[in-house]
Amino acid sequence: MRAVLAASLGARRLKQDDAAKVLLDAADWQADKTHWPYPVVSFPRREIDEKALHERATGPGMMADVRFDLALDQLIAGWIDEAKMNLRWIKDGGGPKHSFYRLALAELEELEATASPVASGR
Repeated sequence: MRAVLAASLGARRLKQDDAAKVLLDAADWQADKTHWPYPVVSFPRREIDEKALHERATGPGMMADVRFDLALDQLIAGWIDEAKMNLRWIKDGGGPKHSFYRLALAELEELEATASPVASGR
C-alpha cells in the first residue's frame, strides 16, 4: 500500500491528479479499511480531514506516518511552513527507526537550504 501512496503523491506533485486518483482508488479497493495505514489512504481522498487523521494515529510510529504524509500533502499545496513543522516533528520525535526518517530529513534539509539567504543568493 505504501508504494501506491508514494506513487499517488508523485503523480500529484507532477500535477497528474487523475493518475493520483486512479492509484488511490486502487489502494482503497485493496485496503483493509479497519487497519492502519488505511487512514493515510482516506486522507488524500479527502474522506477524512487532518484532525481525524491525527486521531487515528495511536502511537509514535503511526504519528510519524501521519506527519510525513501531511508534510508531503502540504508541500504539494504550497504550504511550506506547515510542511516544515511536520518534518521537524519527525526529525525531533519520530526517531531514526521510522521508515521515512531519512526521507523526512532530506526533504527538510532541501526546504531549509532553499529558503536560506545564502542558498538563494540574497
